[in-house]
Amino acid sequence: MADGAIDPPAKAAALERLAAAGLAVPDWRLVPADALTELIPADMRATVPTPSVGSAEIALVDEWRQRIAGGALSAAADEALGRARQALGPGQLMVRSASALEDGVRDAAAGLFDSVGPVAHGAHDIAGAALAVLASMATPAVWAYLASRGLSFADVRMALIVQRYAQGIRATGYTRAPGARDAALLELDDGRWARVDRATGAVLASAGEGPWEALAELGTACEQALGGETVDFEAIVAPVGGPGTQPPLWAVQARPVPAELAPPPGPADAALAFSRATPDVEWTWDAAHNPEPLSPVQADLVRRVDAAGLGPWSLRVVEGYLYSAPRHPVSTAPVGGARLAYEKALPAVAEAEAEAEANPGLPAALRAYESIYAVWANTVAPAVSESRLELPRWLARVAPTIDARSIVGDLVSGPSDARLETLAARVAAGERTRDEFCEAVGTMAAAWDVCCPTLAEQPAALAGLIEGARLPETARRDEARRVLYDAVPRWRHNELNEQMGRAQEAADVAELDDRLFARAQWLVRRSLLRAAALLAIAPDDIFLLPLADVLDSEARGSVDRARVDELIDSARARLDRQRALAMPLSIRDGVGRAASPAGGTGRRWRARGSGGRALGRAALVEPGDRGPVPAGAIAVCPALTPGMLALVRHAAAFVCERGGLLDHGAAMARALGVPVVVGCTDAGRQLRDGDLLWVDGDAGVVSAL
Repeated sequence: MADGAIDPPAKAAALERLAAAGLAVPDWRLVPADALTELIPADMRATVPTPSVGSAEIALVDEWRQRIAGGALSAAADEALGRARQALGPGQLMVRSASALEDGVRDAAAGLFDSVGPVAHGAHDIAGAALAVLASMATPAVWAYLASRGLSFADVRMALIVQRYAQGIRATGYTRAPGARDAALLELDDGRWARVDRATGAVLASAGEGPWEALAELGTACEQALGGETVDFEAIVAPVGGPGTQPPLWAVQARPVPAELAPPPGPADAALAFSRATPDVEWTWDAAHNPEPLSPVQADLVRRVDAAGLGPWSLRVVEGYLYSAPRHPVSTAPVGGARLAYEKALPAVAEAEAEAEANPGLPAALRAYESIYAVWANTVAPAVSESRLELPRWLARVAPTIDARSIVGDLVSGPSDARLETLAARVAAGERTRDEFCEAVGTMAAAWDVCCPTLAEQPAALAGLIEGARLPETARRDEARRVLYDAVPRWRHNELNEQMGRAQEAADVAELDDRLFARAQWLVRRSLLRAAALLAIAPDDIFLLPLADVLDSEARGSVDRARVDELIDSARARLDRQRALAMPLSIRDGVGRAASPAGGTGRRWRARGSGGRALGRAALVEPGDRGPVPAGAIAVCPALTPGMLALVRHAAAFVCERGGLLDHGAAMARALGVPVVVGCTDAGRQLRDGDLLWVDGDAGVVSAL
C-alpha cells in the first residue's frame, strides 16, 4: 500500500481501491518515484525522444539500460526497498512497474515496462529486480511511445510496487468484451478462454473448462471498485489444493479502459431475433467479401436474389451486413470439374449481358444480374467448392501425414493468369497490354457493392496495380510439390500430377468466378449511373436510394426531390451508425457469436480481434528485424510485443499468429487506435510481403485479397 503522504500512481491507486472494496489483493508496498530518480541517468531524464528510431537511438537506449541495470541503489532507494521488504515479511515477492504513464485516463502504456518475479526476499534479489524494472524504461519501444506523445523520459516518473507473489495461473479479463458489451471476455495463460454473460454468469462460448463464473464476478467487482464502465483486470487463479488461507482468486491489477478505447457496441438483440425462427440454423457473416455495411441498393439486390431463391443459400441483411445460411443442397452435382462448369456458364452470362446492352434501363440490368447470379451460385461456385476438396481428400487417403490444407495453399501460390496480380505483372513486363488487362479485370472493385467504383473507372488505381507489379515467387509452390512427391508412393505420381493439375484449375476458377460476379455487379452499377444522370441525382447518391424508388423514378422520368433528399440523408445516418457496430461472426437462435481462437484456412483467418478495420499491404515482421514497417502497412508478426513498437507504430493494423486479445500486444494496438487480430496461426508463413490484406478487428477476420 502507499504511504498516506504519497500521491500514488494510477496502478497503485487502483490496488488501494480494490483492497478497500474487500477484494483479495496480495499485500504490497509502494516505492515512490522520488526515491528512484537518482538511479536514472541525468542525460536520459533530460531527453525528449524524436520520431526517428534508428541505429543511433537504439545504441543510446542500450547504453542507458546497461548503466541502470549495472548500477547500485542510492541510499534513498535502498531505504525505501528495505521498508517494503520488512513490511511484507518473508516469502517470494514481485517487483512491478508503476510509472506515471501507466493505467491513466488516456494512456495505459500496457506492457511497456517490466515486472520481475518471483524473486527471493533477500536485499540483493530485490535490488536486482528493482534495477531491472527501472532499466526497462530504456528501450526503443519506450522511445517510440514517448515520441508519439511528445513526452520526455522525465515524464515516465517510475515508481515500484513490491508485492507478495501469488502462486497460480495468470488470468486476464475485460468486463465488456469487444463486440459483445453484455459479456465478459476472460483468458488464462494456458490458452483457455471464455465469454460469459454479465447478467447471468452463463458461459456463452469457451475453449476449455475454467473458473469462468468466478472470474466474471471478480471483474464486475473490479469494475464497481474503480468506477469504470469497462475494466481490464489481471488475476491469479490459485492452484487446487493450495494453502487454506489463500483465496481461489487474487486480484493483482485492474484499470478502467478509456472510453475512446472501449469496445464498440454490437447489434441490438432485436436485429438478431429473426434467427430464433430456425434455432438450429447458423447464419454466418460474409465478412471476407462484405466487411462493410451494404449500400441500400446492394442490400436490395441481396433481398431480390434471396426472395427469388436463386442460390443454395438463404441471405439476410442484418444491420446492413450480409449473413448467409444453407438453404438446400445444390440440385445437381457439378460434372467435369470447376473449369467445365465455368466454361458452360459463359454463354449464359454473355446472353444476359447482351440483353442488358440492348435494353439500357434498370429493369433489364436487374434481370441480367439475376440470370448471372443464378448461374454463378448454382453451377460455378458449387463446382469450385467441390473441386477444391478433391486433392485434400485424396491426400487424406494416400498420404495421411501431410497437412493437406496448408500444402494445397502453397501448391497454387505461383503465377497464374487467373490472378489479378499475375496479369498486372504481365502488363508491367510488356507481355500484355493495358487494354487487355482492363478488359479482363476492369469490372472488379475493392468491395462487392455496386456503390464501389470499378477499376476501369479509376485509371490511377489501375495504373497503380501495374506499376511495380511482379510475378509471385515459385519457391513455396516448388517446395510443396517436392514434399508431395516425397510423401506419395512413386507408383501413384501420375495420379498425383492429375490431382495437382485439378487443384490449380480449381484455384484458377475460384479467381475467375469472381470476375463473373463482378460483371453482374457492373451491369447494375452502370444502369444506376445512367439513371442518376437522367434524374439529375449525384452519382454517389443514387446508391443510397432503395431500388424501388429508382425504378419508379426512372419509369416516370422524374423524381420527388424532397423525398429523395430525405432518403439520402437517412441512409447516410444509418450507414454511419452501422459502421460503428461490432458485428458477430455468426448468429444462431437470437445470439451473436464472436470469433473463437482459430487458425487460417488458405489465406483467410477467423480469430479474435478488436479495433475496427484496415486495408493495406502486408509487412512481415520477425523479432530480430530492425527496419520499421512502412506507414499504412499491415504488420504481420508471430506475436506483437511491446519491444516491437519502434518497428510497427506506423502500421495500419496488426495481424498476430499467437497471443491473446488481452495480452500486451493487443492492448498496445488499442492504445495506438489500430485494428489487431490475434490467433492467426501460420499467417507469417502463408503470407508474403506486399500481399493486400483486409483486417477486420471487430470481427476477428483477416483476408488476403
